Amino acid sequence: MLVGARSEDAIDTNQAFKECLAPILRLIFHVPFAEPQPLVPPHSQAIHALMQFQYTTIAQVWSEQSEWTRQLYSKEDADDEHGYKYMANTLVSVLDQSIHVLIPSGDPDHDGSQSVDATIAPLLLVLVSLAEGNEASKKAMAKQMLPKEKDRLKPVNEGFSLSAYLIRFMTSTMMPQTRDAACETLFALCDKDASKFTQQVGYGNAVGFLVNKGVAMEPPQGSHHHTEDVNPITGQYVKEEKLPDLKDMTDEEKEREAERLFVLFERLKKTGIIDVENPIAKAMQESQGRFEEIQSDSDSD
Repeated sequence: MLVGARSEDAIDTNQAFKECLAPILRLIFHVPFAEPQPLVPPHSQAIHALMQFQYTTIAQVWSEQSEWTRQLYSKEDADDEHGYKYMANTLVSVLDQSIHVLIPSGDPDHDGSQSVDATIAPLLLVLVSLAEGNEASKKAMAKQMLPKEKDRLKPVNEGFSLSAYLIRFMTSTMMPQTRDAACETLFALCDKDASKFTQQVGYGNAVGFLVNKGVAMEPPQGSHHHTEDVNPITGQYVKEEKLPDLKDMTDEEKEREAERLFVLFERLKKTGIIDVENPIAKAMQESQGRFEEIQSDSDSD
C-alpha cells in the first residue's frame, strides 16, 4: 500500500494515507512496548508502517496530535518544544533494547537471521528519516548512537554498547538489510560527511559503504578526537592499543588472527583501494610449498 511512500514522487501517497498516521503514532508512543523484546506486534507492524511515510508528513501529523503528545515529552525536557527529541530518544531506546535481546552474543553474523534482519532494519530506516528531517532529533540520536569517549578505549566495533553493535552491523553478511540501514543511519548522523564518518566509525568499518556509494576517499593518516590521537582505521585511542604478543597466543588464537587478517586484506582488495598480494595467502602458499617439498623428500627416502 505504501511501498513507494518514501520517494520524492510519493508526496500525494503520503497525504492520501495521512489519516492512518495518527493511530500509528499513538500506538508507538502511547501504548507500552512489550518486554524484554519491544519489536513485536503490534509495535513492529506500526514501525513498518511508519517507515513508509516521509518525515514532513510525520512531523505534520505529530504536531497536530499535540493535545496528547505534549503530555509525553513536556515533563522530560523543557527545551524539547515540539517533542522531536522525545521521538528520537524513545525509538533509540527501543532499538538498543531490541538488539541486545535479539543478538545476545553481540555478533550479528552469529545470532543474525532473516527474521532478525527484517525486525531491526525498519526501525533504523525510521531513525534515518528523523535524522535527515530534524536537527534536534539528529543531535539526540548522535549523542546515543555514535561512539563515546569510553568506547574508544578499544576498537569502536568491539563491546556491547549501542554504537559498537551498529558498527558491527555495517560489515554484517547475515543481515544485509540491517547492514545497509545502519550504514545510512550513522552516515546521516555524521552529516553525510565522509571524513567525519570515518573519524567516528573507523576507516576500516566505513570503507565498504563509502565505496558502494561511490565516495572516493584515501585512507586517513591519523585523526584526533578532542585531544587524543585516534587510530583512523579502528577508531581506538592510540595509547590504548595493545599489539598481540605471538608468544602468549595459543595456536587457535594465531589461526583466528591469521583468518581475520586474510579476510581484511581480501575485502580491501575488492574495493580497489589496494592492489597487493595478500600476505596471509602468500604465507599459506609458501608454507604449503615447503610441506610438499618435505613430503617429496620423505617419499624419496
